[in-house]
Amino acid sequence: MGIVNRRRRSVAQPDAGWFQGEPLVELRDIDFSYREYETAEGGDDGSKNSSRGNADNSDVRSDVATVGARGDMRGGARDGPRGDTQGTAQGNTRQINAQQGFASRQGHNRRPWTAHTVLDKVSLTIERGECVALLGPNGSGKTTLMRIINALEFPDAGEYRYAGTSVTRKLVQAKNSAFAKTLHQRIGFVFQNSDTQLFCPSVEEEIAFGPLQMGLSQTMVRQRVEDMIGIFGMESMRQRAPYRLSDGEKKRVAIAACLSLNPELLVLDEPTDGLDERNTDMVVRVLQAFVASGKTILFSTHHRDIVRRLDARVADVL
Repeated sequence: MGIVNRRRRSVAQPDAGWFQGEPLVELRDIDFSYREYETAEGGDDGSKNSSRGNADNSDVRSDVATVGARGDMRGGARDGPRGDTQGTAQGNTRQINAQQGFASRQGHNRRPWTAHTVLDKVSLTIERGECVALLGPNGSGKTTLMRIINALEFPDAGEYRYAGTSVTRKLVQAKNSAFAKTLHQRIGFVFQNSDTQLFCPSVEEEIAFGPLQMGLSQTMVRQRVEDMIGIFGMESMRQRAPYRLSDGEKKRVAIAACLSLNPELLVLDEPTDGLDERNTDMVVRVLQAFVASGKTILFSTHHRDIVRRLDARVADVL
């Protein structure tokens, strides 16, 4: 195999006080926004540039989930797979934050900007062993919410706690942060666009990369690679370069690479997007087995049939 010469890195042991509490995920009154700057140069066309800072390109509205935005909760159960959806948050959706100001730019005059709200007083709790589905239209804030949970973004206000430990920018971005390494070992994140997370020369090296960074032995790394290749039926493509694969094949590799870390929480952004029926069935069966083993899943989707098959609790994002 082409993975045996990759250097292993030692991973610091977590502080005894980290990640010892419940629930697994707790978001409290999360606010998140981005700034849109008016273009200072280029004439009077009124064009604007977005400088999101934290927010990604697909999420430009408010969110979310099983608890309300600014308490503006529309009560009552909705028709979900379990009938236990706690309602729909409908706060300041599609609204622009009233806050405005000016920003300096080197070599130019100060430019006016407008702050756009993506998440507004969002709260969400996920217990261990749950499967939770975020449903909602494109741009509703689902991806931003998942990126915050994976500590790829940080809220403007509110608190995010993972297993009882507050996750802050200071802890995650500290130099050689053992906290960040430990957190990211516990959470696997599958991006909607698999091209953004596949970078190794071959499929088997892609799957092996995470376990090697965890400091696992070559024997354990080999075992995890073989397990994932067998589960996802990738024997014929183990030596192929990921960038040469189809979109569906890339998605399978990305999920396999995350599962090779044996995370306790798997976060997936549109996990069946771009998959044909055969590959969709394969992914769903793997996720069903993951939840059955006691692990936790949070995923976004537009397909309620996937929600039903995974018996997921629904959090509507409007």
